[in-house]
Amino acid sequence: MSNQFSFLREDINRLFPKNTKASIKMLLRVLSEQRFYALVIYRFGRWLYFEAKGGMLLYPLKFLYLLSNKLVVEILFGMYIPSDCDIGPGLYINNFQGLVINPNAVIGRNCSIGHGVIIGTAADGTARAPRIGNDVFIGSRAVVIGPITIGDNVRIGANAVVLKDVPSNVTVAGVPAKIVRKTL
Repeated sequence: MSNQFSFLREDINRLFPKNTKASIKMLLRVLSEQRFYALVIYRFGRWLYFEAKGGMLLYPLKFLYLLSNKLVVEILFGMYIPSDCDIGPGLYINNFQGLVINPNAVIGRNCSIGHGVIIGTAADGTARAPRIGNDVFIGSRAVVIGPITIGDNVRIGANAVVLKDVPSNVTVAGVPAKIVRKTL
């Protein structure tokens, strides 16, 4: 099975924990989640562009992806998650509004992202974007920009502006973000 589809399974497990009973109510809940659709469309696009083998069927599928990504994810949900960004399995999107991820960004496993978060390039317009480690929490309306590295097990507070590298196992907050707590 493809990496992206196994990653999607981990995304779904983070959105809907295994202790949730399978039922019609659960199915309706899954089908009403905008963040679920955004992850499905992202994983489908990532698979199309980076894992799918050649063939004439790829062209209509790519058109379908581009159309659904533009209409559903960007216009309806207000998120920008291009297939070029590299997102590990287990992504949890807390809310679906206003999320922007640069195409050159790299996001590790089991990360959680709040609404209104921007993960982008520095003001100089270069294509250098953040590399975010595993098990990172990014609070609502936080901004992570530039060619920086965020370590593993980092907590980024709401409304923080992260402009410099952040080591693993810390909490950062403020504008510009500074370390406010170290964890073991």
